[in-house]
Amino acid sequence: MGDSNPCSLRSRQRAGGSIPNASCLAAKGGFDYVNQQQLADPLTCLGDGHPGIWQIIRQFNCPGERREILDWFHLVENLHKVGGSLKRLKAAESFLWQGKVDETLALFSPLKAKAA
Repeated sequence: MGDSNPCSLRSRQRAGGSIPNASCLAAKGGFDYVNQQQLADPLTCLGDGHPGIWQIIRQFNCPGERREILDWFHLVENLHKVGGSLKRLKAAESFLWQGKVDETLALFSPLKAKAA
């Protein structure tokens, strides 16, 4: 008995079904399987910031908007790579936790650009 879902052994269980693990989508037919499913609009994608994850997600046939969300751990890790005083970094963490992205960007606008 074959399973038509090429990612079934690597899926994470959730109530009412499973969520395919993105790394298994490179398997033959993986993207075809995902693109045959009815995807949410907007499609919410949670990642760790690795460019490969976003490249995989871009291959989904998304019917509308796609939200790419960086997990909190990796967001803070990259925030600290940007630098600045500890006071500024703590203020930025607080703003980000509250969803205040513009206020966070304003904290760093006076600093010289440094790639994260």
